[in-house]
Formats: sequence, C-alpha cells, structure tokens
Amino acid sequence: MEVSPVPVPGRDPRSLDAYTPTEVAQRVRTAGVEDARRGVVQTLALGLIGGSMLGLAAAASTAAMTESPAGYGLTRVVGGLVFGLGLALVMTGGGELFTSNNLISMAWVSRQVRTSELALNWVVVYIGNAIGTASIPVLLHIGGAYGGGDDAFGGRALVTAAAKLGRGFEQEIALGIIGNTLVCMAVWLCFGARSTTDRILACILPMAALVALNADHVVANLHYLTAGLLLRTDPGAVAASGLDAEALEQISVMAALGNLGAVTIGNVIGGSVLVAAVYWFVYLRPADKAARAAGEGPAANADGSAVQATTGDGPDHGSPPDGASGRDQPAAPDSDDDSSR
Repeated sequence: MEVSPVPVPGRDPRSLDAYTPTEVAQRVRTAGVEDARRGVVQTLALGLIGGSMLGLAAAASTAAMTESPAGYGLTRVVGGLVFGLGLALVMTGGGELFTSNNLISMAWVSRQVRTSELALNWVVVYIGNAIGTASIPVLLHIGGAYGGGDDAFGGRALVTAAAKLGRGFEQEIALGIIGNTLVCMAVWLCFGARSTTDRILACILPMAALVALNADHVVANLHYLTAGLLLRTDPGAVAASGLDAEALEQISVMAALGNLGAVTIGNVIGGSVLVAAVYWFVYLRPADKAARAAGEGPAANADGSAVQATTGDGPDHGSPPDGASGRDQPAAPDSDDDSSR
C-alpha cells in the first residue's frame, strides 16, 4: 500500500513531527482507495517485489538464527531484527504485501472501496507475493547456499518448516492473528512517520516481536515451507536438522496448503479486524456517521478534499457516484513521496 502524502491543514509540510492517530487513519484510508484502484499488472508487479523482499529477509533471518549460542529468546530477537529488513524494504523501496494490504479494509468499511475491488487486490497481491517469496529458496537451493555452515543453514530451514507444519489448524489461526496485528501496526506507524529513517525504525521492533513470539505471517510461511519442501530430500540438510522420519513426513504439499489456509485466515482477522476496523471505529466512524447523517457523504480527508465514496446497501457497497467504475476516478496527484508498502 502506497504511503499517501496527504497534507494536513495548519501543519508546516517541513515539520518532522509525527502525524496524529486520526491523521494516520485518514492517510491509511486514502492509500487504501488508491491501492484498490491500481491496475492489475502494476499490482501484480508490486506483489512480486514485496514477496521477494520479504523472502530475502526471511532467509537472512534463518541464517542469523543458525547455530546461535545466544539461547532461545535472544536468538529469536536477533532473527526478528533481521527479518524487519523485509518490511523496511517494502515500505521505503516500494512493494505490496497481502498482509499489510488488509488495511484496505479501512477504506472498505468507509464505503469508499467496493468488495470486488478489495477482493481483486488481495488475490492479485497474494499471487505476486507467493511467486516472489517462493523464488528465494529456489534460488538459494540452486546456488548451494543452504549448504553453508556444513549444511547447518539448510538444517535450520528444515527445522523451521517442520515446526510450522507440526501445529494444529486453530494454533495457526491464533498465531496468524498475532502476526498480522504486529505487521499492520508496523505499517500504521510508518504512515505516521515523516522520513525514511522513521519508517525503517518503525518496522524493526514490531517485526522483531513477531519472530520472538513465533507468530505467523503467510508470506513468510510461503518462503519457509517452500524451503522445507526443497530440503526434505537433501541428505546434508536432513542430517543437520536432526529430524526423524515422522517429522520429515509431515513436510508435504497438502500440509503446507493447510498451514497457509489457516495462517491466511488469522492474518486477515488480525489486520482487517483488530487493526483496520478498530481504528476506523475509533478515529473515522464518528466523522463518517455525522457526514452521512447530514447527507454530505463520507467525511473529508486530512487535506480537506472530498473522498470518493461508494453507496448502496448491497454486498459490494454499491457503485461510485454517477455509476462510474472505481478505476474511472481521477488519479491522485504525483508526489515526491513515492514509498510503498
């Protein structure tokens, strides 16, 4: 989701002060509308970028935790700090993640994005993320990187995949809720930031907490499970992992699909409900409700401009005004701030 540069009346644009929570909510909603109406090809490309960036971070995190003498807790914190690289790259360099795009739900509940637009964005970004993140372990396997440390790197990757597939369906949903709550809170902080440095720092601690708590992120899991499927027949990685035959049998395509389904459900609940819907209720619903009661449509954005809302009571929240499609709406003006998520 692009970090929309919404100006705030009365604020010096050169100010380094963070945006207020209400202003952040307005910026997230505006970015959600823009993302939902972006072209499919562009969205897919940004999904590929986002997935590959997160895949690189997941691989680096695995390497950082390999044969660590620091103990369980500190090892996972170190791995989490490295994993924060992925979201930092997406938020500063540009990219889309299915998990962070769950925040588009804020525009949906404001009736500014149709259900069909929301669903299309999620599906296209999910596909792009899957291809991008799964390509990283394939490249590492071809390049022989998993043989590093006398196969310890590959062994660690295999252990990670086995651990994720050894959990129950309800466990994965719960850990998925925690995981994407943290991811979306990191993105929320990025929308409140003024500089690239602020955004990078905003990504680090929430992502470190995600790994430290052993929570789940579906795009990261696509990476870890792909690595596990590639390495389950690699003698060196199997020996280094110390996994028995029963644990190795759990690493299968069907088990991976079940894991991804559960984590996806949890991620959607965490991002769309616990972050997007709750913050909409607290910061945007009162103004939206008052504007609709006055027959004025949704409340204005932070810059005082009118928002493009959809109307109606159907499952797609109706259509934009005058029957125009969402993609016929005028594009937002270009800005120097072009970082994305």
